[in-house]
Amino acid sequence: MLKPDTFSRKKAYVNAPEQFLLFLEELIRGRFGNIIRAKGLIPAGGCALRFDMADGRYSVRLEDPDSAVQETDQNAVAVFIGHRIAKQAIRRVIHQKNIAQRGKIRFTAAANQR
Repeated sequence: MLKPDTFSRKKAYVNAPEQFLLFLEELIRGRFGNIIRAKGLIPAGGCALRFDMADGRYSVRLEDPDSAVQETDQNAVAVFIGHRIAKQAIRRVIHQKNIAQRGKIRFTAAANQR
């Protein structure tokens, strides 16, 4: 039996929560490889989502924006475990913040009210 591969995206983000939910649906259907487990905390638009995927099911929890501000800036990561992970395809959906993008996404209560 082959040992599973792992792939992670640090400082990860997606543009919108809806985009991330569609990604999770495609993930459990095998579009990004045979992913056995995935989890993380990821900014999505003006909110932060904590997700967990295993056994063809996923759960997503909306984090409190006030407490998530510091945590997402420090720990925004998505981790994938499986076989034949389509890393390039995942990179096209889950972006990685760089210093130039740092001010682009803000996690504040005001951002959630827009």
